[in-house]
Amino acid sequence: MSIKVDNIMNQFRAFTVTELLVVIGIIAVLIGIAIPVLAKVRHNVRRTQNANQIRSIYHAHMLYSPCNNTYYPGVNHLGKPFDTNGDSYIDEADLDVGLRLSILLDDHFFTPEYIINPFETSATAVSYTNTGAGSDINYSYALLYLPLDADMPNHTTRYEWRDTFNNKAVVISDRAICTVAPRATFKDNIYKSVHTNPSAGITHWQGHVGFNDGHVTFETDATIDSTEYYLTRNTNDHLFNPLDGSNGDSAFDNAGMACVGNSPKPSSFFQDQP
Repeated sequence: MSIKVDNIMNQFRAFTVTELLVVIGIIAVLIGIAIPVLAKVRHNVRRTQNANQIRSIYHAHMLYSPCNNTYYPGVNHLGKPFDTNGDSYIDEADLDVGLRLSILLDDHFFTPEYIINPFETSATAVSYTNTGAGSDINYSYALLYLPLDADMPNHTTRYEWRDTFNNKAVVISDRAICTVAPRATFKDNIYKSVHTNPSAGITHWQGHVGFNDGHVTFETDATIDSTEYYLTRNTNDHLFNPLDGSNGDSAFDNAGMACVGNSPKPSSFFQDQP
């Protein structure tokens, strides 16, 4: 009887300390391998989600346009600015990105979280307070620059703020985030994006860019090889440098994205950007 008990005990012999340490070490190595892989997978999922959100925001503009003579929100059926925010006069505030997005939000084209980049939260996004009847919102994206009549004689970008199906016209992108106090001209600013974390004093932007035919690309810097707005074609077109003269053409040889996500203004106004 005792022999059988001894045999059973031998079959269920406990692990030694060395064996336990080996198993723990193997588990630790596997965890060390798995965590970076999972982090990369999560990063790629967020990047894909961000591209889908930009594409869907563009589609919301498309769905809005048939009710406004093919124009997107922020201008009337003739493509001209009007008193969008209800303050009884027309100014830059009527073309604000936050106001344009709030029009679509109030018409239920998307929900509030859809205009927040997956890489950030509403606490870090741009805050917009609507002085009219629309919603107060937080958002992560920049939209095409829409000039007032008094700003510029030609309205090349404003012509593209409609259903043109132009695959060379940028209408939406991840915004640029100023890392120092905004300077008098945008080309002198230091900025980044939610996708980058440059050292102090270094500009490094990369992000998704949505075009007026619905396709979305991920750009590794803010210079687009080729753009076209109405009849104006541009090369090496910088998203965030209106009036920088980089191409030797008009002020419209840019996609008109502003540092904090609002519509950019002539360089003399950039000191007013937060």
